[in-house]
Amino acid sequence: MGFAGSRRALSSWRVRTLVLGAILLVGASSACSGRTDAEVQEVSVQNDGATLVFQVNTCNEDSTSVSVVESDRDIVVTASTRASFGCSGGDDCSDPRRVELDEPLGDRQILDEDGNEIRRVNP
Repeated sequence: MGFAGSRRALSSWRVRTLVLGAILLVGASSACSGRTDAEVQEVSVQNDGATLVFQVNTCNEDSTSVSVVESDRDIVVTASTRASFGCSGGDDCSDPRRVELDEPLGDRQILDEDGNEIRRVNP
């Protein structure tokens, strides 16, 4: 292979590398586009149990939302976000979300959507 053949091979390799890099970047950014479940890290109870403040693992995402379903025995929490890049904020970056309950918490458990109890920071 002469000099021209080496340049074509190198150029072709660069194009393949750039295309693969673009595909990986688009795949990574779209992996968390749209509505994505978010982890609720902890909850604090305020106003005699009428208000819950959840810390959600999303790191400065304005689109983070929390919804609850109340029953006589428990409160099930679902959090989601419309993350623009990446899926979570990490353990040291969370967003507070306040929810007003229909009835004060009382002795009900606070659970995530998988049935796991959410850690209370002021039990």
